[in-house]
Amino acid sequence: MYIDDTLIDENFRVYAKGDRQTSYSIRGLKDTKHTAKVVVKGGTFVLDGIDVITSINKVEVNKEKLQHLYDANQDK
Repeated sequence: MYIDDTLIDENFRVYAKGDRQTSYSIRGLKDTKHTAKVVVKGGTFVLDGIDVITSINKVEVNKEKLQHLYDANQDK
């Protein structure tokens, strides 16, 4: 799998799926145009669509507080 000509996942295996099932997903891309390239190394694969879900998250997260909570509770 390539995104914007960059190899993202070289040996991802897709198992049999039903109709309209997700075979691969990626998160965290910038809100801009992208290209996707799927390379089939063996067998057959039918790409019948790509879903793009966009959202702009304006929530600020204090990572220090999250880390403190995690550290305080990781042994529980």
